[in-house]
Amino acid sequence: MIKVFLIAAGVLISRVSVGQPVREKSSQKIKILSWNIYMLPGFLSNQNGRRADAIGKRLASSDYDVIVFQEAFCSLARNKIRRLLETEFPYHVGPANQKLFSLKTNSGLWLFSKYPIVAYQSIIFKSRCGTDALSRKGALLVELDVNGRTLQIAGTHLQNSGETWLRHAQCVEFYERLLKPNRKEGVPQILCGDFNIDKNACPESYRFMLTALHASDGELDSENKFTYDRQNNDLHVEKGTGMDLIDYILVRENGAWVNCFNRQVKIIKKPWSLGHEDLSDHYSLEAEIYYTDLPQVISSR
Repeated sequence: MIKVFLIAAGVLISRVSVGQPVREKSSQKIKILSWNIYMLPGFLSNQNGRRADAIGKRLASSDYDVIVFQEAFCSLARNKIRRLLETEFPYHVGPANQKLFSLKTNSGLWLFSKYPIVAYQSIIFKSRCGTDALSRKGALLVELDVNGRTLQIAGTHLQNSGETWLRHAQCVEFYERLLKPNRKEGVPQILCGDFNIDKNACPESYRFMLTALHASDGELDSENKFTYDRQNNDLHVEKGTGMDLIDYILVRENGAWVNCFNRQVKIIKKPWSLGHEDLSDHYSLEAEIYYTDLPQVISSR
């Protein structure tokens, strides 16, 4: 049963009724996958159905605890993926900023979890331009009950094209309108998504992103260091041979002790069409999150 509340600022928050969990003060570990799955609205692509079927089957048998999708615009694709995932991932939210009757599409942000979702909130970026303005692109924050401990996971997809300042402005909006208001002492916020800021080609923008979000990143443990690969991905849509790192899993500790390890670019393939085995134009990114209360760590030494 979903209950809807209006807070003083006029922001809509939905809460999902759950049973009272057993409260423990032990540490927790979860495994997260973030993936831009390139599921454009159906009128823009006739390939969504077969790819969605392959994606859903691969992830249904995975060991992830949380999956954060971007570009889940297509309802046909979502229906296929939902049917395949809902047994192993019974809790899901999104796509964020969806409206039944509108010329604009949703944000494409969609989250699945094995743990109960106790609250969620989304925003629409005020700073958008070009084709991105045809969607309600923004950010989604979800609060999970992980065996009695609270964890917040946020997904976003920043401006794809246009001036750099747009992505910078969206980072500021993400922090000021969603992350900061929902901050709770001792509750980590894990930020996942396609930020469209290349760590290698645009180091100044990358540093601005981390500063604006008050977040930290880490090195990749995988041999592959790129999430958008124009050389090897058979679905890439941009010209050239460049390889970019534009997808991230970032951490805001918020007074907890957090270790984000095994950050890896995960290349998930399955032949689905003649000449195609990549399931998206982006590779996915995974990480394991281990967190506990900071005072507990200090007192145990």
